Amino acid sequence: MGITENSLRMTPSENGVMQAFWNAKKPMTSSQIVEAVQATGQATWKSRSVFVLLNKLMKKELVRVVGYANVGGSIARRFEPTMTKAEYLTLVVMDELSEDDKLVVNRARKVQRFLSQPFFVASKFLGIDGKYVPINETIRGFKEILEGKHDDIPESYFLNAGSIDDVLARVK
Repeated sequence: MGITENSLRMTPSENGVMQAFWNAKKPMTSSQIVEAVQATGQATWKSRSVFVLLNKLMKKELVRVVGYANVGGSIARRFEPTMTKAEYLTLVVMDELSEDDKLVVNRARKVQRFLSQPFFVASKFLGIDGKYVPINETIRGFKEILEGKHDDIPESYFLNAGSIDDVLARVK
């Protein structure tokens, strides 16, 4: 099925469950979610309510089962979100932008990755050879990205590439 525009929309209660996951940064059982939400003072839920919310979030593919835990002598499922809070917010915000604004955001992300040129000093930490890129080549690539000449190239090709010619060589 995949994540759709409708699956990104959450009720306040579903959002409360997701906030508990994102704050904990680890898989949780339903009882741990109840405890986490009650600790914030936002709501007083029963386990049954959390089961219903978790099932809705699993149908939306925002949560998945990642294992089991022994809780009070019984076995409980452990859940985790399928994306980070930042990834979720990016999808929601991008969904609400106009097509022109989406284009600007995508170009800005490409520029950000393009400016991550591989430096010689970082080569032993990254395992990527450093590259010398003259400033005029960096400016040329920056300008071409902003002009939309490379809108068809995925942003991952721009990361640690060096010059815009290096990006184009990766595409081929």
